[in-house]
Amino acid sequence: MHWELTKPTRKRVSHLRISFPMLILTAVWLALLISNCTRPEEKEVKPELTTQSPDAQKQATADNQDEIFTVADEMPRLRGCEEAPPQPGRLDACTEKKVLDFIANNLHYPKSAREAALEGRVIAQFVVDKDGTISNVTILRDIGGGCGEEVVRVIHLMNERAMQWIPARQDGQPVRFKYILPVVFKL
Repeated sequence: MHWELTKPTRKRVSHLRISFPMLILTAVWLALLISNCTRPEEKEVKPELTTQSPDAQKQATADNQDEIFTVADEMPRLRGCEEAPPQPGRLDACTEKKVLDFIANNLHYPKSAREAALEGRVIAQFVVDKDGTISNVTILRDIGGGCGEEVVRVIHLMNERAMQWIPARQDGQPVRFKYILPVVFKL
């Protein structure tokens, strides 16, 4: 066998130039890896199983009663929509349709907003309580002209018209659930 030493070609040099950033990244990665290995040892935290007395369990449950969920195992539904298949993380189609129909049928464009030609999206937030009633209605974003107040009126109207919600459930227990409702005003 015969071996010859030759000068590197231009292609090899350009290939090395392209690989140089990769070489730097690898060196930085190795330096970080080595520095992590030389740190003083940190204690490993292991979860502990503790048994609580029934009184302590009741207190822990009482502390969580006011917790408001934004995602639950079972999302809130309107009565009459029990048969609709649940959709993880969102309301079922039946509940969405009923809420939108209710708002469309009961919402009145405020006169001052109409005269000022105000259009836009009002974003409301409310809580569906454990008993299926609505509370804590607030406006997160308003376009003015009385549109926010009108949305609050219509949401409260759900309670007055006995539009009963089936509460959300977490671990089989009814829980309070925060719902955000965008309402579009368009002339």
